Amino acid sequence: LSLRTDPIPERNAPAGAVIDSLSLDEAVGLALRYNPELKASEKDIDAASARIIQAKLLPNPELGFETEDGPAKSLGFGQGYKSIFSLTQPIPLGGKISARTGLAEKEHEIILLNYEQKLREVLAEVKKAFTNILIDRELVRIGDDNLNIARELFEATKSRVAAQAAPETEQLKSEIALSGAEITLNNARTELAQAQRQLKTLLGNIDIQIKDYRGVIRDTEPGLAPDKIEGIILDSYPALLSARKSIEAAKTQLQLSYAERYPDITIGLSSGKVRERNEDSNI
Repeated sequence: LSLRTDPIPERNAPAGAVIDSLSLDEAVGLALRYNPELKASEKDIDAASARIIQAKLLPNPELGFETEDGPAKSLGFGQGYKSIFSLTQPIPLGGKISARTGLAEKEHEIILLNYEQKLREVLAEVKKAFTNILIDRELVRIGDDNLNIARELFEATKSRVAAQAAPETEQLKSEIALSGAEITLNNARTELAQAQRQLKTLLGNIDIQIKDYRGVIRDTEPGLAPDKIEGIILDSYPALLSARKSIEAAKTQLQLSYAERYPDITIGLSSGKVRERNEDSNI
C-alpha cells in the first residue's frame, strides 16, 4: 500500500494543542520536530562537530609556579628563596593534529550517515503507523456496518422463528454471525487504538489531541525493477555508506597511530626572582 496525501507544510504543535485533522505530511513534520531518537542523534552531530574544532587546536597551555630553597616557616618567602612563574605550550609533531582532525571529520561523516539512517527508519515507521490508522479506521467502519447487518438479520430471524416460519437452527446461525461480527469489530478497534498509540510514540508522546486523520489509501506500487532498487541501495543506503566511511576512519586512525611514534616538544617562558641575603635578582 502507498499513501496519497496533500502537500501540507510542517505544523508546529504546542503542548495541549488539539488537531482536528492530521495528514501524513503533518505527522512527518511533527516527528522531525519531536521524535526523541532524532533529537538525540542531532545532539550527537553537534558533539561530533565540536570534536572537529577541538582536534584542530593545540593542546591547552600550562601556567606554573615554583618556589624552592626557602625556609619552611615562611613557606618559601623568607630571607632566601627562588620563585619562578612559567607558561608552556606543548607542540604535537609528526602530523598528529592533521591526523586527529581527519579522524574527527570521518567520525562526523559517519554520525551524519547514522542520523540519515535513523531518519529514514523513523519516517518509515511514521508512514507505516499512519497507514495502519487509515486501514484500521476503515476496518472499524466496515465492521460497524457488518455488525448492524448481523444485528438486523438476527432480529429478523428471531421473529421468523417465533412465528414458526424458520427452524431454530437459523436463529442459532444468525446469533453466531452476530457474535462473530462483534468480535471482528472489537479487534478492529483494538488494532486502531494500537496504531494510534504507535504513532503518538513516534511523535515523541507530545501533549496533543488528534481528533481525526486525513488521507486516502490506494493500492498502487512504485514501478522499480529489482536491479534498479539494488543499484539505489548500493549507491545511497546510509548504512552501507557509513560502513565505507568506517573503513576510511580506521585507516585514518592507523595514520594517527603512526604519528604517535614521534615525541612532542614543549616550548615555554619562565620568569622569577632569586633572593639571597635580602638582595633580589631577576631570572
